[in-house]
Parts: sequence; structure tokens; C-alpha cells
Amino acid sequence: MTYESKSAIRWGAAIFAVAVVSAIALIIWNAHTHKSTAPSKLIQAENTAPTAKPGPLPAVTNASQIPKVMPGETCEEAEKALGKPMEKDEFSRTWETQDFVITATTDPTCHLTDIGITVIKSHKALTADGIILGATTLADAEKILRKQLAEPSESVEAAEGHWLATLHLAPGPGMPFKAAYGAYIASDEADAMNHDPTISDFRDLPITQYNLEMVDLHSQAK
Repeated sequence: MTYESKSAIRWGAAIFAVAVVSAIALIIWNAHTHKSTAPSKLIQAENTAPTAKPGPLPAVTNASQIPKVMPGETCEEAEKALGKPMEKDEFSRTWETQDFVITATTDPTCHLTDIGITVIKSHKALTADGIILGATTLADAEKILRKQLAEPSESVEAAEGHWLATLHLAPGPGMPFKAAYGAYIASDEADAMNHDPTISDFRDLPITQYNLEMVDLHSQAK
């Protein structure tokens, strides 16, 4: 073998060795890079994931909406809003849902004159004024209704089996009826106070009833 042939073989072997070493180094570098960047991508994904928003408070969203029924409406109109009454006679109608009871008195032409709405204990019902029967306190109701309150706006009286505090709303334009929201204290609870309840004893209690009373029936007759 000539000197030139041996030299060519040595150069070829050297080039092959360099290529092999380079390939191994590239593989090792890629593996190291993959391990070091994978966690950062995972962290980035976790940091950019949308944050879960807290759900609505059940105390508010679970309040059922009370259909808007007004004095002066006919029995037929009331039934369209409330369905067939559970009880009725010549001068009254009663509707009951899982959350509230509506009782209405009627005149001889079957127009509603007075309407009473009472929330069922431990339930909640939302009125058109934004008052949640069974949740909104008397003090909060005064703040919500302050522009609608009559003068005088508050009263306390002893009713059968309980004491009742009432917020009175004045009739407004196109609405010739009086409205009132009430909270109550049971008679045995009042006896434990050693004094007759005053309006201040009711301020932190939830309103449980809403009443509408016709002022001028003829202006509402249809």
C-alpha cells in the first residue's frame, strides 16, 4: 500500500470519528434541552389557565320571583299570572307555591281589592320592588324604599299571636293603592323582652309579608 493510500484511510477514519462524536453530542444536548424546557411549558400552561369564578350566593339566586299582580285587576288577569287558585269563594282567591302564599279579596265584579303575600318559613321570594321576603331586613328595606315611603312610614301593632312592624308606602302616579311590608315577632318572644316591642326591635329581622290595598277602586275598574 502506498503512503498516499494510508494517509487517505487515516483521514477518512478521523472524519468518521468526528461525525460520530458530533451526532452523540447532538443527541445528548437535545435530551437535556427537552428535560429543561418541559417543566417551564407546564408551569406556563398552569399560569395561563382560566381562574374559576365563585358561584352565585344561593341565598339571593334561590329567591323565586313573585308575579306582578295589582289591585284592580280582574280575577281572569290574576289567573293568567298565577294560575288557577287553590281556594276561592265569592270574595277571595288563594294561590300557594312552594315559596309563598298569595291571598286576594275581590269585589262583586271579581276585581282584586286587597292582596296579601306571605313567604313560607325558610323560603325566599322576590317582589317587584327588589325586596326579598324572608331575607331583606326591615332596616335594609327602608334604604331600598326610602323614596316610596309614606309619612309616617313606620308602625308597630299587636296582632293575633305576634307583634307586627310595618313599613308603609304611599300611592304613586297611576298606582292608586297603598303598599306595606311587614316583619313580625312572635308573642312569646315579645313576652321575653319584658317590654312592648318598638320599631328598633324589628330592624334586623327579615320582612316576611307584603300587602297591597286598593285606594280608589273605580279608577281601576275595567
